[in-house]
Parts: sequence; structure tokens; C-alpha cells
Amino acid sequence: YQYRALHQVVHALQQVLQQVQLEQQVHQQVQQQALQQVQQLHRQAPQQLHRQAPQQLHQQAPQQVLQQVHQQVRQQVHQQVQQQVQQQVQQQVQQQVQQQALQQVHRQVQQVQQVHQQAPQQVHQQALRQVQQAHQQALQQVQQVQPQALQQVQQVQQQALQQVQQQVQQQALQQVQQVSFFNSI
Repeated sequence: YQYRALHQVVHALQQVLQQVQLEQQVHQQVQQQALQQVQQLHRQAPQQLHRQAPQQLHQQAPQQVLQQVHQQVRQQVHQQVQQQVQQQVQQQVQQQVQQQALQQVHRQVQQVQQVHQQAPQQVHQQALRQVQQAHQQALQQVQQVQPQALQQVQQVQQQALQQVQQQVQQQALQQVQQVSFFNSI
């Protein structure tokens, strides 16, 4: 059951990784398109100004035209720079967030794989520990029982010796009494 759960977790994490990678590809495509558009604007802006400027030169004074052209160029450049900076900041933030998410997912996958690899070893180690503990407990019980058994054996031997001695003494007394009785007759 645990192995199935681990396999399911690994599969889910792999799917998350694939989704994150797809999102990265989409972000990269969007970034490339935005860069191409900015480059086109840079190329088209001077051409448009040059086309508009000659028509206005006939109507307005040269100085006013130059000032307007400079202002327009500054505004366009300023806007383009701001857009580029914003895009770069957004891209960097997105990349950092994606990298952090990927790192977290990789770590989770590694942790799951480590648990998956360590699980059999841990079970084996636990079984060995249980066997060792049971062996130690059995040894302790044997060590405790041995002195008691020895005491019981010694007690039985002493009792047997006492009984034998008593029987021998009684038989000897009886024989002595019989001999003395015959002698008296």
C-alpha cells in the first residue's frame, strides 16, 4: 500500500514538472514575440518621423519642427525604454518564480525517491532490530533461569543424599540390633 502511494506521488510530481516546463516554453515564446515587436517599433519610428517632418517643414518654422521632432523622439524612446524595463522585470520575476517552483518540485521528487529507496532498507533494519531484541531477551531469560535451575538441582541432590544417609543409618542400626539380640541369646 505504501509503495503504491509513493508511486502515485512520484507520478503526480512528474506531471507538475511537465506543466511547469510547458509554461516556461510558452513564456519564452511570448518574450521572443515581444522583443520582435520592440525591434520593429525601433525601425519604424524614425521612418515615420522622417515622412511626417518634411510636410510640417513647409507649414511651420524650422525651429518649431525640430523641437517637436525631438520631443516626439524623446517620448517614444522613453515609452519604449519603460516598456522594455517593465518586460525585463516581469520576465526576471517570472523566471525566478518558475525556477523556485521547479527546485521545490525537484526536491519533493528527490525526497519521495529517497523514501522509496530507504523504505525496504528501513523495514529490513527494523526486522533485524526486532530479531536482535528477541535474541537478547531470550538470553536474559536463560541467564535468569540457569541459576534457579542449578539451585533446584542442588536442593534435589541434597535431599536425595539425606534420604540415602538416613536409610543407610536405619538399616545399619537394625542390623546392629539384630546382631546384639542373637549374641544375647
